[in-house]
Order: sequence, then C-alpha cells, then structure tokens
Amino acid sequence: MFIDFLFEVFRQNAESEAVIWRDQSFAYGKLLDWTNHWRSYLRENRIATGTVTAVEADFSPNAIALMLALIESGCIAVPLTSSVAAKKAEFMAIAGVEESRRCSNSMLVMRRD
Repeated sequence: MFIDFLFEVFRQNAESEAVIWRDQSFAYGKLLDWTNHWRSYLRENRIATGTVTAVEADFSPNAIALMLALIESGCIAVPLTSSVAAKKAEFMAIAGVEESRRCSNSMLVMRRD
C-alpha cells in the first residue's frame, strides 16, 4: 500500500545485510518477516488506519519492523526511547496517542496502555 516498493526491495535482497545491531547482522528477509508479523498483529488487534500509536523501543530491527508495519497500515507512529522517559507522558499527550506498544530487544512484546 504505502511502502510496497520498499518491501519489494526487501524481497529481492532477502539474504543481504539490512541492519547491524549490537554486533549482529540482520538480513532484509528477517526484517520483512518481522514486519509481516507486526502487520498481522495490527490487523488481529484492530489497530485502525490513522490510529496514533506510541512505539516505546530502542533502535532494534524489531522496532524498525514495527515502525514499518505501522506506516504500511496507515497508522501514525510516535517513536519514544528511554531517553525521553521523564517527558514521556507530556510527549504522548501532545501527540494524541491512542495506542502504545513496547518493543523488546529480542522478541515481540506488546502491551496496551
């Protein structure tokens, strides 16, 4: 839909290195798999197009996949890191956040606030 062209590049380069995170290489194919997982999660949990969604995450491949899934689903992503913890509530209020998802380093962990 919005970034299909990007997913096509991921498919064409599935075995190529996409991201290096914490000294580990992640291929485009893996990033695409994780993005598809998040897209399914958003559909199953009825996160509607246009929903303002906070993403509490680091810069992991999993977090990248969640951001891509939100973009592809037409959601409005509000990325937050631990560095803004003191102002998190303020930033979420300014953005009008309706949903919040926390993304862990090594696995998919979601919570609804």
